[in-house]
Amino acid sequence: TTICANSRPNAITVSGYTGSIIKWQYANNAAFTSGVTDIVSTAATLTSAVLGTLSSTRYYRAAIQSGSCSMLYTAPITITVPSAITYSNGSWNGTPSPTTPVIIASNFTLTSNLNVCSCQISNTVALVVPSNKTLIVQEGITIATTGSLTIEDQGSLVQINDAAVNSGVITYRRNTVPVKRYDYSYWSSPVNNQNFLAFSLDTLLDKFYQFNP
Repeated sequence: TTICANSRPNAITVSGYTGSIIKWQYANNAAFTSGVTDIVSTAATLTSAVLGTLSSTRYYRAAIQSGSCSMLYTAPITITVPSAITYSNGSWNGTPSPTTPVIIASNFTLTSNLNVCSCQISNTVALVVPSNKTLIVQEGITIATTGSLTIEDQGSLVQINDAAVNSGVITYRRNTVPVKRYDYSYWSSPVNNQNFLAFSLDTLLDKFYQFNP
């Protein structure tokens, strides 16, 4: 199983065994020689809540004993958390995917849709999502102080985890069709507390309406 960094894996279950589960363990390597830690559970299933949020690859196994026989361990179950890959000077050092964090280390304009685990934009670097392209981020976006993320008109940013935390400034550009007096444009705010007057200076104050079902 491969998951996005800082997310919870699905439950894991051991089956087809004889005897009782004495405990579970996790470790940093498949040989269980590094970071071995006992999990106080005798259930056949480790729930997502018990597994918790993972930031690096981890290995799990159950200890099973039948009667007076010696305790034996199941084969390790691997939950892989990929390392970050970097875009720099026109190329990636790996293949972006929904489970890989990415670091944008030089200016980049998407030429196709991009689906990643999380996105980090370095200082002085500009990431641009042009028209008809979509940046999909499973978790959070981190933009350095002098970095930038710009979503051009008809471009899209989709974040899967509603609880994801972003830092830095994201610029959205949206163009309305030409309007005449008493025409209306419907806008949806991509973030809380967006002030529409800030980008529609010629609209009278009593001509803004909102619908919040």
